[in-house]
Amino acid sequence: LILPECIPGRHGIRLVNSLNSNGNITAILCSDCYASTLIKEADVFITGADAIKPETVVNGCGTYPLALVCNTLKIPYFVISDTGKLLPEGLSSFHKIEKIEYIRDGKKILHALFDETPLELVDTFITDEGIFNTPKIKEKLKAIPVSPLIYKIANMGGIHE
Repeated sequence: LILPECIPGRHGIRLVNSLNSNGNITAILCSDCYASTLIKEADVFITGADAIKPETVVNGCGTYPLALVCNTLKIPYFVISDTGKLLPEGLSSFHKIEKIEYIRDGKKILHALFDETPLELVDTFITDEGIFNTPKIKEKLKAIPVSPLIYKIANMGGIHE
């Protein structure tokens, strides 16, 4: 099992520590940028999701390029998530990807904690309610009821306006 470090959140580091302490699985870390090179050795690519929107999966920055490599190499890409992270059209506008800018050594650095991967790059969604392909997860998203009040708040630009 090869996992990227997942900097800055360190999710990969925490997962490797957890798996290795269990003793049943040997997991090794690689730098985030090296993961796309190592992916050609994988049988499957699996990620979680911070949100699943009508057209994209929101996950840690770097997921999208890895999904593109998987698509090119015909490596299956699975997303594991509970259905509580499904954000239908009326709610998806609340989840925005923020770009971060900061200065290091006098140079401006651009960063983001999340990116969005098109649903079409995902082969399978594994959820608490079952296993779904992309058309089925889109159906599930469309079937989630959203209160008219939520639509109104979304169109106003938020609760505080």
